[in-house]
Amino acid sequence: MWPLRYFHAGHMCGFTYETLIMMPAKAGFAPADHQPFGRIATQVFRRLPAADVNWFRFPDHAAAAEIKWRRETAWRYLVSPRTYRRIPGRIGYFLTNRVLSLRRPSSPKRPQKQA
Repeated sequence: MWPLRYFHAGHMCGFTYETLIMMPAKAGFAPADHQPFGRIATQVFRRLPAADVNWFRFPDHAAAAEIKWRRETAWRYLVSPRTYRRIPGRIGYFLTNRVLSLRRPSSPKRPQKQA
């Protein structure tokens, strides 16, 4: 089913920007000074000499997440028109990539070993 392909349980279980910053801090990593991707789930970290004792940077996150999860359930995601509005664009993206990959010259194959 199409929407289930893009739905991941991690989206409902707390993999958010806040948790992706707090957990590395607890393990001894800090976000790099320059984030090439902005404020999204893909982050770049640098190793710290020791774990950050103040790793719990977003104390209201758990309460806010609970409210969000009560409001945005998996069922509401699946029946939302917004979920299905993106399908034509994703099909177009897939087809465009497929056509472009067919037009590219294939990479040279490794020479076969002579027996």
